[in-house]
Amino acid sequence: MITLDSRAESPISLPEGLPAPPANTHFAFLDKGTDPVDAREDLAEAVSLLVERPALEAALAEATARFETDPEGAFAEQQRLLKRKLEFEARLGQMASRKAAIAATKNSDAAQGS
Repeated sequence: MITLDSRAESPISLPEGLPAPPANTHFAFLDKGTDPVDAREDLAEAVSLLVERPALEAALAEATARFETDPEGAFAEQQRLLKRKLEFEARLGQMASRKAAIAATKNSDAAQGS
């Protein structure tokens, strides 16, 4: 039977737990008291972004490798993937901007409450 946390010298979890995330990281799924629906959406988006970037890079590398045997098909695939990569980067920027705006609002509200 294989377990996620092996008895090896470098298990995936530490006996004392993981360190707290940096204070400037603003993900709803890390904040106590966050609405569970918002937390799930935020976590799903973060995981999606973590998975999508390497998949795009790999697909782009494959299309580039095929260029010598199928220049037209590879070029069309490269263009499609580059467009998708630009959309991904824009989505990543929007996520970061939204998180910064939420953090600024929370900080402003906290300062007004003091």
